[in-house]
Amino acid sequence: ELLMNGALFGYLKGVDDRCNQIVRITVREMAKENNVSEGLKNSDPLKWVGLMNNFKSTAEEIVYNEIIYN
Repeated sequence: ELLMNGALFGYLKGVDDRCNQIVRITVREMAKENNVSEGLKNSDPLKWVGLMNNFKSTAEEIVYNEIIYN
């Protein structure tokens, strides 16, 4: 129905924007809770990248399970 009405792209864009915003907020909150800051980024960049990648993967899983698959 959305495709035939020409509204599919707008709907999918809205879902994508919402999901990306939730991932960004969740990663920021996880970093804050675990004391991952710019200081760690400067002192141990590899550890910082590893933690941030882990946070992002976790946040994406949350979004997939709560928004996409639900």
